[in-house]
Amino acid sequence: MTHWPPDPTQEQIDAAVAELKRLVLQYYPDARFRVECGIDDPKAIHLVAIMDFEDTFDVLDRVSDRVMEIQIDDGVPIFVIPLRPNDRTLAMMSEAHPLPEALLADDLA
Repeated sequence: MTHWPPDPTQEQIDAAVAELKRLVLQYYPDARFRVECGIDDPKAIHLVAIMDFEDTFDVLDRVSDRVMEIQIDDGVPIFVIPLRPNDRTLAMMSEAHPLPEALLADDLA
């Protein structure tokens, strides 16, 4: 029995990762990347893009058409997952939910 669609080759996977990295870097030149297997689907490829951005949807709007083309036309189950750097996430959280002054005092006993 033939599996359809066939599993992508390593060359197809490498090409998809490289192309999507280039696409992200056009808009976010300071982006860093890591490639992971999907947790719920080990055949899925997660290209995690770590960069400073305001809106997740803006990032995904820039890459989603090409990601879908690669998934459908090339059979590569790849997804781009944008993440902010930890320091940016912490800064956003502290802006949204500042700590009470009592917790910031130096003389806590």
